[in-house]
Amino acid sequence: MWVFLPDAHLSIVQSDAESRVLQVRARFRGDIERVFPEADVAEDETSDYRFCASLARDRVAHALFNKVSHLHYASLVEEVPIEEDVRREAYTAVWARLAEEQARLYNDETDLLPVSAVRIELEPAERKRIDLETL
Repeated sequence: MWVFLPDAHLSIVQSDAESRVLQVRARFRGDIERVFPEADVAEDETSDYRFCASLARDRVAHALFNKVSHLHYASLVEEVPIEEDVRREAYTAVWARLAEEQARLYNDETDLLPVSAVRIELEPAERKRIDLETL
């Protein structure tokens, strides 16, 4: 399960070892701790998701329930903190790609720019950056 929050993106999957435990994974440092401050987060630079924590299923369910209970925004991307441009750009790219597929599958007539028109370039640090001005 992917969970997109204004300040965290999580991938949550069943633990291989224990049905009462879930693996909460993240690509960005601090994302897991923003939702689960008590989590013992491991870092593995060779793993698909660099950051991971094992948490009780009930704890994860409670945290997600609280996030939904306190949801107050109409646009996720607009809630992403302004200083987190990488997160905002990544969320926008996911939104654009899914919108493109919706249009393709259902022959929707939209004025959305296809995601293929979004330019991706590498910065010196080789961080992928999306030019959102073309959207």
